[in-house]
Amino acid sequence: MKNIHITEEGSSTMAPVKQDRFASGVGFKFLTKHYDYLINNFFNVDEIIDRFIGQIDVRPGMKLLDVGCGTGNLLISLHSRIPGVQLFGIDIDPEMISISRNKMDLAGLNGSVKLIQSSADVLPFEPESLDRVVSSLALHHLPAETRRKHLKRSFEILKPGGSLHVMDWGKPVSLLQHVGATFEILTDGYSCFSDSLRGKIPERIAEAGFVEIQEYNTRNETFGTLHFYSALKPV
Repeated sequence: MKNIHITEEGSSTMAPVKQDRFASGVGFKFLTKHYDYLINNFFNVDEIIDRFIGQIDVRPGMKLLDVGCGTGNLLISLHSRIPGVQLFGIDIDPEMISISRNKMDLAGLNGSVKLIQSSADVLPFEPESLDRVVSSLALHHLPAETRRKHLKRSFEILKPGGSLHVMDWGKPVSLLQHVGATFEILTDGYSCFSDSLRGKIPERIAEAGFVEIQEYNTRNETFGTLHFYSALKPV
């Protein structure tokens, strides 16, 4: 894997970095190629994306990074709905990046979204270069220390007044949601899922330096409760 440093002009330099072990987006590596099929059968993906995009409040001319971009669903929706936004996607899984790139080519994006294979705690961008950093169902895949570094690095690369937006699992309520939480713990490990399980994500965001942390209405799904958070980098 290469560490790609994106400059304000969009050029890049490359330096080797260590390839970390990572959790698959659906628990098992062999299921990655079926990711879109699985999530579309368990969730109303379009409705969830609509809600998240409404929270992000991104506007033409802004620069946005999607961390743990997966197969590119959020980035493709942002590109089609809000022209003029400079979009970047990062994922540590090369297969996810490949699937995302193929989907974007089929959608006619013609390379207008920059995809980077990198870990969430690296985020190879210049300080204070982005307007929005977002992640959807990504934080709970990160071990505690990686998650801490990721949030701190997100703070560093955001411009003053820029914002962080997170959608992730929260405390389970129903029996099936507890089953879903148990699955996440078994596949990702307790270190990854502990903050989501205990409702500690806002605290971790605050520890990174963010202010005005807000939690929006939750959304109950069969196997979990989705929580939506936003936070600002002080001016």
